[in-house]
Amino acid sequence: MAKQDYADLPETITVREFAVNGRVYVTTLLNAKCYHKQELAILYKQRWKIEIYSHVGLRKSVYKKLMDFIHGLMYPYTLNASLLA
Repeated sequence: MAKQDYADLPETITVREFAVNGRVYVTTLLNAKCYHKQELAILYKQRWKIEIYSHVGLRKSVYKKLMDFIHGLMYPYTLNASLLA
């Protein structure tokens, strides 16, 4: 990214955090009435499947291992977020 492009970005962004079935999601879609958390969770799951299966071409067993790894990375954040709430 060019320095000017970086400088043009806002210093902060507003995000919405929500949990579905124990998983924490973060989005810039702020209107909870228009963007229901259950629907967003389904879309996130579909997106990950598409990106992983289509672009990376991973088998299902590798996908599960990768998802377990990602969830493991996210666990400390989830724990910190719950402690701060």
